[in-house]
Amino acid sequence: MVFNLIKKQAKISKVFEMKNETVIISDTHIGDPDFTQDRKQQFFDFLENYVKPKADELILLGDIFEITQASLLDVYRGATDLLMKLAEVALSGTKISYILGNHDLDFTNTRGIDIALPNVTVKGPKEQKLVVRREVPHTTEQKASEREIVSTFTSAEERTIKGHKVYLAHGHEYNHYFAGDPKRYDILVKIGAAIERTLGPEADDWILNFWEEVRHGISKLFYSSEETPGRIGGMREDLVSDILAARDILKFEIQDDKIVPRKEKLDVVVFGHTHRARKVKVRDDIREWAGEELGVYLNCGAWVTTVKMATFCVFRDDGSFDVYEYMGKGKSRALKWWEPI
Repeated sequence: MVFNLIKKQAKISKVFEMKNETVIISDTHIGDPDFTQDRKQQFFDFLENYVKPKADELILLGDIFEITQASLLDVYRGATDLLMKLAEVALSGTKISYILGNHDLDFTNTRGIDIALPNVTVKGPKEQKLVVRREVPHTTEQKASEREIVSTFTSAEERTIKGHKVYLAHGHEYNHYFAGDPKRYDILVKIGAAIERTLGPEADDWILNFWEEVRHGISKLFYSSEETPGRIGGMREDLVSDILAARDILKFEIQDDKIVPRKEKLDVVVFGHTHRARKVKVRDDIREWAGEELGVYLNCGAWVTTVKMATFCVFRDDGSFDVYEYMGKGKSRALKWWEPI
């Protein structure tokens, strides 16, 4: 009996030794029609075959639940097995931390959190002062608006992960559309949800794609974004916004209500929100993509069907980190570094 107990303990210890990764995911949008049954099964597979055996910590970086469009009770009814799997992962020895995004910002105000997600640490939003920009350039001739200090409610935090100083935020706080008001576009989300319920899950995507084409067409009448490919003029607007934010976070901090150079080096900024997985070595001069390399910007991507890849970030005990596409059955492949064309 003692021998069996020792064997069992040794087996448990071996499992814990194998758990040497901090895994970060965002934007599953559980409860949204775009989190389809296929994506749900893929995420279930990811939790069972990748996170459970490998992760000593799983960080949920916002917009995990779609409670802007649905109640937590509705989400729970539609994803009970998935919530149970998250609880199982936590009970297996994987710490689970939850940083909130703009679609689940009210999560901590919802009754039943402890029942829906036992053994998960939810980092509730608090008022913080951030360095943000309210406008970003569309061409090399334009300039971003000046940095300013804005107070907003956020779960963002700075911490050490596997030896790296990392800044974690969902990312909407720094997006120029949301800066200073994370709930600014809640009404548009609700309209999109109503359209989906009436016309089907593809309807709001059609409208969004149409709007993007219109914006692109109008912009080409006034300037050519292809004149400077790979730099500001050739980047998508969301990438410009994120890299500007990452650069400011890596370079500056707030002291006595003033923006000052950072005293302690920050290594990595990790966002979600845009649904576009990326890893970028951030330069001091992003307009010409030159100057000192300040640090790294990672984006976790998303798990909804509006993106082709289901992606996640990983930090390991050996100090390495990367962004991966999940291939299924515990397998993944690393994304390439983003570089100017």
